This record gives sequence, C-alpha cells and structure tokens, in this order.
Amino acid sequence: MEKKSSDKILAHGSLMFLATNAANACNFSFHFVMGRMLGRASYGEVNSLISLFFIFGVPAIALQTVITKYVASFKAKGEYGKASYLISKFTRTLLVYAAVGFLLFVAGSRMLVSFLKISSTWPVIALGLVVLVGALLPIGRGTLQGLQSFWHLGVNLMVDGVLRFLLAMVLVYFGLGVTGAIGAQVVSGIIALSLLVFPLRFLAKEKPDPAIDLGEIYRYFWPVVISLLCFNVLTQIDIVLVKHFFHPAQAGDYSSAAKVGSIVLFLPAAIATVMFPKISEARALDRDPRSILRKSLLTVGALCGFVAIGYFLFPSLPVSILYGSKFMAAASLVGLFGVAMTFFALLNILLFYHLSTTKFTFLYFLVIFTCIHVLLLWFFHGSLAQVVTIMSASAFVLCIINWLLAYPEKIQLLRSGTEL
Repeated sequence: MEKKSSDKILAHGSLMFLATNAANACNFSFHFVMGRMLGRASYGEVNSLISLFFIFGVPAIALQTVITKYVASFKAKGEYGKASYLISKFTRTLLVYAAVGFLLFVAGSRMLVSFLKISSTWPVIALGLVVLVGALLPIGRGTLQGLQSFWHLGVNLMVDGVLRFLLAMVLVYFGLGVTGAIGAQVVSGIIALSLLVFPLRFLAKEKPDPAIDLGEIYRYFWPVVISLLCFNVLTQIDIVLVKHFFHPAQAGDYSSAAKVGSIVLFLPAAIATVMFPKISEARALDRDPRSILRKSLLTVGALCGFVAIGYFLFPSLPVSILYGSKFMAAASLVGLFGVAMTFFALLNILLFYHLSTTKFTFLYFLVIFTCIHVLLLWFFHGSLAQVVTIMSASAFVLCIINWLLAYPEKIQLLRSGTEL
C-alpha cells in the first residue's frame, strides 16, 4: 500500500504539473505583457503590490493548507460529514475577518502609497479587493486538494489565470494602468470562486458532523500561518524593499529578473500540491511518508537545477523574449535568481513536509532566519546583485537545516562524528 501511495504521486503530480504550469503560464504572461505595456517604473509598482498580496494573504493560504490536511484525513476515513462542517464553519468565519481586513487595508492605503512611492491610492484599494476575494478562494481549493480532486483544482487555477491575463490586457489598454492590472485579479477571482461550487456541491448534501476538535485545528493553523508568512516574506520582501530603496526604473528591472527567476520556484509547485495531502493521508494510515518526500525532493531538484543552469548559460535570452530590450539590465541577475529560487523550491517541499507531519521544531529556525534575512536586506543593499546573493544564502542555509530536521538520524551521525 505504501508503494502504491508513493507511486501515485508521479501520476497525480504529472496531472497537476500540466494544469498548474498552464495556469502559471498565464500568470507569467500577465507579468511579461504588463512589463511591456506599462514600462519599467509602472511595472515595478504592479509587482511590488502583488508581492504585498502574497504577504497579506498568508492567513487565507494557511487556511487552505489546514483544510487540505484535515479533509485528506476525513477522506481517508470516509468522514465527509466532518469535511462539510469544517468548510461551512471556516467560510462563515473568514467572511467576517476578510471584510474587516479590507477596511483596515483601505485605511492604511496612504501609508503604503508613501512607502512604495506610488502616485495614486487606487491601485492599493484595488489590491485590498484582491485580498478580500482571495481570502475565500483557498477554502474551496484546499477542499479539492484534500479530496485529491486534482483535475477540478487544475481547471479552476487555469480559468483564474486565463481570465486574469485577458482582463488585465483589456483594462490597461483602455488606460486604467496599474489599477487595471491589479483590478483584473478581482474579477477573475470572483469567477473562479463561483466555479468551485460545482465540484464541491456533493458535500452540501452531506449532513454536517460537528464532532471535530476545532481546538486541535486552530492549534495547527498558527504554525501553518507562521510557516507560510516566513516563506512569503523570504521570497517577496526583497521586491518591496527594492521598490522602496532603489530608483523606480531599477525596481522595474529587478522585478523583471525576479519574475523570470520565479519560474524556477513555481515550475515544480504541483509536486508540493500533490505531496501534502498524500503525506497527511499516509500518516493517518500509520505509514512512513519519507519515501514520498525523497521522490518530491529529487523531482524538484532535477527540474529546478536544469532551468537554473540554462539561466546561467543564456541569461539574456529569457529577458529579451519575455520583456524586450528595455529590460536587458535585468539579465545580469537572472542566473543568481535561478540559484536562489532552486533552493527556495526545495525549502518549500521541506516546509510542507514538516507541516504535514505536525513536527514544528523547524519553526524556531525559520522565524529566526527570516528576521535575519529582512535585516540583512534592510542594511545591505548596495547593489541589486547583493540583494539576490542574500536571497540565495538565506535559502541555502534554511534548506540544510530543514533537511536535517526531516532526517534526524543525520544529526545523530554528525554528532557522533564530532565526538570522535
């Protein structure tokens, strides 16, 4: 049975790889087209705002992870009534918090405009709407992921990505600029949210079973929030700080290089999507999940390493194809970003492994090194290359630490060697 579970990750991973990367292709096309349509400075504004969305949207993404874990456990035991109750409970709760969060976001819009050196508050208010809508999407997507309904999940992601891309082009073409680029995500998110009703309608027929330890779920929720918040800060705060410290045109160049580099990070995202519920299910059935982890790390390492090598050999090629000649200054950063994002992709797999096994020792190291990471970027940003170097170093150290925590016997060997 364990072998069957670990083998399925390749089949399901292939399905999600195609679907997720089709959606990612639309999302990346959004960035590349926006870069060409808006220019370096305005594109820097768009990317810095989207980076803020990744940070502010962490609680909702964390909830998706929590829902995935528990729905996977309920599915393994055939307890669909508990899944129905859990989804209903969190939807009602999150609606209230999302609305309050939107109001707070709008209230602080002038402060964000000043920090990011943006000329208007409208893009920031549009981002608040994105956060509001984006807070609800993870509930349905987390349920699909936990049910291992990867086909429906992939379709939903693709529809969202395609609509976002097309709407952004139309709105920017008609003169809405940065506000249009951000606002397109609101409309695409609402449509994607409505589509989640169809594959999940069978759960509405289940009698909700409240026999759930919500205290246990909330205790799990906070480690997930901390983990995802740290990871998003590690991978997004550099764009925000570069927008604050550097000239707008340089920030645009950095944003374009970061987006080319992030292809390496998001290319194997499907592996983590598939791995997480499978490890949760394996633990619910008292199986050793580390064979799944090993396959996931090897697959991600091979995919990312191949692309990163290509970035070093041909750094100008992706920039010229995707952004055009105006952004060629970004080419010098592409290879460095490839290395940084390879380590971050591996770190992502390790963090999701720890979360799925509910072993939270890794959080102490993650929080400490995230704080160190932000401080290093704040005080040492003499050049754009220095910023990316700090990114690589942080990701590498955290990869080593989390790998050792996943294989504690390695720590024992190191200790034995030290004693000898």
